[in-house]
Amino acid sequence: MSLAPFHDPSWEIWAHNSAAPACPRVDRFFDLHAKQVWKADKSWHKDYQTWLSQLPVPIYMQHHYAEVPQSIRYPKERILSEFRRYFTSQAAWMMALALTEGVTHLGFFGIHYGAACERDWQRPGCEYWMGMANALGVEIINTEDSATGKTIDGRMYGYWDNGHKPLSEFLSQET
Repeated sequence: MSLAPFHDPSWEIWAHNSAAPACPRVDRFFDLHAKQVWKADKSWHKDYQTWLSQLPVPIYMQHHYAEVPQSIRYPKERILSEFRRYFTSQAAWMMALALTEGVTHLGFFGIHYGAACERDWQRPGCEYWMGMANALGVEIINTEDSATGKTIDGRMYGYWDNGHKPLSEFLSQET
């Protein structure tokens, strides 16, 4: 998160629930979990519900909630009418919304999906939407320390042998 352009006003900062404690500036916030989830105690934020209720920016949620005055109902139906149903993370929903708004650049600062529980289920969907954005001409900016949206050690399937040598080196050994 330290590489995020929090102090650059040309960037609009979007964040989701678990990033709350790490963001000195947020322009839009997302917590698309069911009410019982966002109301539950959080190990990563001492008083998340109070913080959420006082956040002075648009907060995309499943519904507008009176206890979160800035909450906005996420336009799920519109998004699903425009895109394939492949949403395995909040980042995926965030990217889909950004694409409907004509985004030209997407920066990924702190979205790693490196933990096993995230890697197995959330990261594939995030990478799918990164690919969708890229295919639509959106520039993807990612940090070096993120595993999301990258190949392992820069390897490309079919062009590396089991010893991780380039295919050209492997083929030159056969001739």
